[in-house]
Amino acid sequence: MIKIRTKKGGTIIWDGDPLAAQMNIQATYEVPGANPALLLDNPNFNKNPNRCDIRLTGELTKPNSPDFEIFFPNTSSTVTSEINYKLNDPEVRQLQAISLLTQGIFINEVSVSIEV
Repeated sequence: MIKIRTKKGGTIIWDGDPLAAQMNIQATYEVPGANPALLLDNPNFNKNPNRCDIRLTGELTKPNSPDFEIFFPNTSSTVTSEINYKLNDPEVRQLQAISLLTQGIFINEVSVSIEV
């Protein structure tokens, strides 16, 4: 079971049409233990608890892309800095956050091609 906790202060505002409601919601997911070794290409790391914060904004029926932040509370500042460098690109950060939410792990960078 995945338990995502909403943070206090989030809002959904209706001003007329309920389908055009504006939301500003923040939530947190505690990842019990994810190993950043795959992300850093370094096998010398152990599993550490992480926290993934998610921010949803925009219309309720057409939200903006979610904004993700990943925190490493029990990791040295050097390793945290290296991980944050890898997660600087919003698309990479989103991919890793979704992997943490769905699988509880970091993943190697993957190439995705879309045929048109």
